[in-house]
Amino acid sequence: METIFWSVAAALASVVTLRGRAFRLAPYLVAGFLLWLSVSLIVTAPASVTHPQTFSWAWSNTFGAALDFRLDGLSRVLVILIGFIGSGVFCYSASYMRPVPGLQGFYTTLTLFTAAMIGLVLADNLIAFFLFWESTSVCSFLLVGTNHQSASTRESARKALFLTVGGGLMLLIGFLMISAHGQSTGLSLSDSLRFSMIGRSIVDSPSFPVIVFCMAVGIATKSAQVPFHIWLPAAMAGPTPVSSFLHSATMVKAGVFLLARLTPSLGGNELWNTSFTIMGSITMVTGAILASAQRDIKKILAYSTIAVLGTLVMLLGIGTDIAIKAAIVYLVAHALYKASLFQIVGNIDYATGSRDIKTLGSLARMLPLTATAAVLSALSKAGAPPLFGFFGKELAYLAKIQLGTVGILLLFMAFLTNVLLVGLALSICYRPFWSKNTITGELNAVPLPMSLVPLVLSVAGLFIGLFPAFFDQYLGTQMASAIAGQDLTMKLKLWHGINFESLVVIALSAATLAIGVLAAVKVKPIISFTSAKLSSVQHCGPNNIYERVISGIPRWASSIVSKLQNGNLKHYITWTLAGTLALLSLPLFHTVDGIRPTLRLDWIEAALFVAISLPVIAALIVSNEFSKLILLGASGFGVVLAFAAFAAPDLALTQLLVEALVLVFVLALFRVVPGVEEKRPGRSTPTAIALGLSLAFGALLLANVPELPNASKIYFLEHSYLEAFGKNVVNVILVDFRALDTFGEAVVVAIAALGCGSLLLANERTS
Repeated sequence: METIFWSVAAALASVVTLRGRAFRLAPYLVAGFLLWLSVSLIVTAPASVTHPQTFSWAWSNTFGAALDFRLDGLSRVLVILIGFIGSGVFCYSASYMRPVPGLQGFYTTLTLFTAAMIGLVLADNLIAFFLFWESTSVCSFLLVGTNHQSASTRESARKALFLTVGGGLMLLIGFLMISAHGQSTGLSLSDSLRFSMIGRSIVDSPSFPVIVFCMAVGIATKSAQVPFHIWLPAAMAGPTPVSSFLHSATMVKAGVFLLARLTPSLGGNELWNTSFTIMGSITMVTGAILASAQRDIKKILAYSTIAVLGTLVMLLGIGTDIAIKAAIVYLVAHALYKASLFQIVGNIDYATGSRDIKTLGSLARMLPLTATAAVLSALSKAGAPPLFGFFGKELAYLAKIQLGTVGILLLFMAFLTNVLLVGLALSICYRPFWSKNTITGELNAVPLPMSLVPLVLSVAGLFIGLFPAFFDQYLGTQMASAIAGQDLTMKLKLWHGINFESLVVIALSAATLAIGVLAAVKVKPIISFTSAKLSSVQHCGPNNIYERVISGIPRWASSIVSKLQNGNLKHYITWTLAGTLALLSLPLFHTVDGIRPTLRLDWIEAALFVAISLPVIAALIVSNEFSKLILLGASGFGVVLAFAAFAAPDLALTQLLVEALVLVFVLALFRVVPGVEEKRPGRSTPTAIALGLSLAFGALLLANVPELPNASKIYFLEHSYLEAFGKNVVNVILVDFRALDTFGEAVVVAIAALGCGSLLLANERTS
């Protein structure tokens, strides 16, 4: 585990500290650290399934925030892929990005993205995982928008950011629900936020369907599942190294990784398996069809990536042992050949300035290393033996055959997808390099590092295909066991003997390659036909919906703001009080042990309620001030009756005196206060009602707040009867213990009354 931390720290230090001409070495240094990280993890990989390595750093025990890391078979393979492909991407970028200004910012962001991805696959804490998850979204936004002078590039980067971050919010809701369930089963806050502590009991929780929905949205947005797939082709606006890294081993694999990580605890049930199988299969077919409508090779690779991501989600949704093994092989093989293919397209674009598959040709002599890499990568993508992609296609077919009736439909969908992908892969391999098309204009020489990196990646796929036992023992078995939640042995073979299932798989593979070759020959009419059909339904597609929503948000916001922020102070007070009332009303709907609060009134309480509230309501309706005053006085006398009914005669007498004096005093004021203009009745009614109800609910809430014991309270309770011979503690306090205070208050009231009386008499004499 320490090797990972030191490698990431050294890589970050390389791009931050180097300046000037020395900065040219930065991408090579980062590549060296990442390659060393991958090699060290391969060398130290255990030969059998062992307990994962863990590391924890408590951040905030109060809030359960901690950096918990876990290195098991699943995370080990992902870190190896990130390091190995990342090292190639940095070497490739050193030549490809050399003319681009602002390289320090680019490499710093790319290194931060790499660190975030490594943190994501190692995280065992849900909150830490979410932070790394969102960090990858922010970094990818900056990387895709490298050419920020272009308006279309900025829009593409925003689309990727909006969709992935939006899905991340749903993911956070799901994580919090998982944590809440864990705490309800007795886990501490910190333990409830750990992947490794999620219990199988959550499947029987009433909130499980909501959790599945939140996880599905988060996974779909990150791994470009339909209908959230539209951000991935848009992200092709980024430079080739970014596309090669983000869409092979990192960004798009984050959702697949999360699905694999959650499978042991949340998988294995009908809702989980069905949801992701359907989502993945639809995405698989959709991606292949959309890919067959593109002329831009980079767009073809983008949409074919969507198809492969759908395949991975579908296989993990199926969840059988064979399906898990197929998903593992597909994931690793796709990472290797897709990173290589993106770089091959980058070389073609670098040399010719074009990515149009219909016009490119005759580049094999000029780009021999790139052409060789294209052959190996395309054959792996097509699933041809002995490339590593062959094992993934074989296992995927076998997993569907074993499903029975449902598997027949999935088998047909997979066969259609694979035929289209094989045709496109062979077209990418053949047409740019060996077709008879000729490129007009001057061609640029491709630097040697840009040719070697995709060749190394494609050769790695060939090496694993020729020697699968090494992958099985040190990486595949550990990864399969981590996903399955139990020991699961990976054993890849080019030949499985003669049996019914093997013969069916061989027949399907042969048919896929044969029909795929025919599709490659007819790729031009296929592209034209598919493109024409899709253009006719484009107006109702997810891209159009996204554009409408994004363009509509400013209008909706302006409409809402114009209604809420209209400059009317009374309007602001009304909404503020309404919101306060809504918050104060929440306890009425809160259940304690399944019991809701109820309102039980006997006839006396009901009569008092009417006697107090009815005059107040009437006072809100009438427009005459004199009538309002009389009605408010009547309500006050209702309060007097309430005190008397609840055995508080002293309070009743006090309230009666106060009500009478206030009524007489205000009536006297009517003689001297000038008249006011009549107002339309009811204009302030909503505000008054909201204010009154807010005060009432506030009083109810305060009444339920537990009082803290204090020395003075205990003293008065103990000495009121013993020393003052009074059972009414409040009266004893006012009359005996605080007699001087009470006398002072009475004097103040008397002086105020004399002053008011003097003013009234003086006014009469003046008149």
